[in-house]
Amino acid sequence: MQRNFTYYSDPGHGWVQVHKAFLEQLVGCDWRIVFSSFSYYSRRDGFVYLEEDSDAPKFLGLCLANSVEPTFSKQNFDTECFIRSLSPL
Repeated sequence: MQRNFTYYSDPGHGWVQVHKAFLEQLVGCDWRIVFSSFSYYSRRDGFVYLEEDSDAPKFLGLCLANSVEPTFSKQNFDTECFIRSLSPL
C-alpha cells in the first residue's frame, strides 16, 4: 500500500508529518515511547511531526515492516517553521 506524507523543512531542521491515528495503527496506543522528545505533536489537528534524524528513519522502518510504501511531498520554509512552536512529544 502506498501512502503520501509531507516533509517540512526550515533552514535548521526537517520533520515528517504523520497523523497520530496512523502511528497508532503501526505501533499501538503507546506510540509516544517509540519516538524522541525532538518530535512535535499538534493536539489541535492530531498530527505528529517526526524529526528527520532519528524519528523519521524509525517511522520509515515501521512503514516498510507493515507493507506501507511511503512517498513524500515537500514544504520548505525560508524562515523558522511553525512546527517549532508545537508541543514536543
